[in-house]
Amino acid sequence: MKRKLHNLRWLAALFYCFLSWTSSIMAEEYALYIADTQVTDANCNNLSGDKFPGVTVAPGGIFKYDPDKKILTMKDVTVVVGNNESAIWNGIVGLKIEVSGTNELKSTTGAGLQCNFSTQIGGNGILTTVSGRSGSVYIADKNATLTISDITLEVSGQWGIVGEDGKRGEMLKLKNARVIAKGTKGAIRSWASFSIDGCEIVSPAGGKFDKTKLAVVDAAGNMAMEVKIAPIAVTGK
Repeated sequence: MKRKLHNLRWLAALFYCFLSWTSSIMAEEYALYIADTQVTDANCNNLSGDKFPGVTVAPGGIFKYDPDKKILTMKDVTVVVGNNESAIWNGIVGLKIEVSGTNELKSTTGAGLQCNFSTQIGGNGILTTVSGRSGSVYIADKNATLTISDITLEVSGQWGIVGEDGKRGEMLKLKNARVIAKGTKGAIRSWASFSIDGCEIVSPAGGKFDKTKLAVVDAAGNMAMEVKIAPIAVTGK
């Protein structure tokens, strides 16, 4: 009798392992990587912990992905990576990143945020991205649009906010945003087009987007290495 019970327990354990293995194989995968770990339907509700080394979520914070709405929610999140990895790598068309609280994306050699397709970043929070040797926020595909709305965005790297080469239809749209962009090789550059709504370039003085240089330049036409953009103050009538 004891032998039969032992065999049944062994078979039950084997069956459980089989189900777990099958479940992991069948998990749906998304074209989104956080700290070089792919997001799946099995982990998308909690993008932190042991499965996402390099990710820290403060108490009360949120870091999750809704695959049905294509929304990545960030609240009080820090992602730190190295070895040519991007803190966040997006290959999802039309991804929306909703930012609240204070957040930081940092890569030693890769991008803070790399988007291979059109991406929207919005919310009422602060997002800081840092890259040691690459573009801090980087769009890497033709005809892709990066839209930044309402948030405070602070970026620094060899390139601040950068497209692939500015010759592939890359579009940067800023709406009511507060932006500080720093780049040792250009703060905002390699964009085929640049539009700004509800905010303005406040530094450098006389700064503007140069369609020939495909970048924000200073009053003398030099590539700007630091650009500050602030919402336009609304005055009462």
